[in-house]
Amino acid sequence: MSVNPMKKSKKVLFVIEESPTAHLRHFEAMRMALGFSVTHGGMKVLLRGRGVLALREVHPGLIGLPPELLEVLPLLGDLSVGIFVESESLSLYLPGRSVLGAETIISRSEGIDLVLGADLVLGFWSRGRVA
Repeated sequence: MSVNPMKKSKKVLFVIEESPTAHLRHFEAMRMALGFSVTHGGMKVLLRGRGVLALREVHPGLIGLPPELLEVLPLLGDLSVGIFVESESLSLYLPGRSVLGAETIISRSEGIDLVLGADLVLGFWSRGRVA
């Protein structure tokens, strides 16, 4: 019995470099990741650059963002989505902080390996960055 290649689940990686407080696109990226997680088992999210700021305490209502922003990372963890945090970015933007949830700290080179191993990479970069 042959396997239909169209039915094979793709290795999807979301790379988020945007701070959750900088722009609504961070929240939209996280919502998209939730949606993809339903149909793409083994999906991963990589927080790097200012994207690691998603790990700090945020009060969305005070800055005009949806309160659901606080629910996304825990939901992704509950759905067994691999959440990876680049150690160099964590040291730069949240010095002395270790992750507290389902996230895994990885090096920049391990992050590059994640990108190279993915079938589909969806990047959400900082403003003005060209990928």
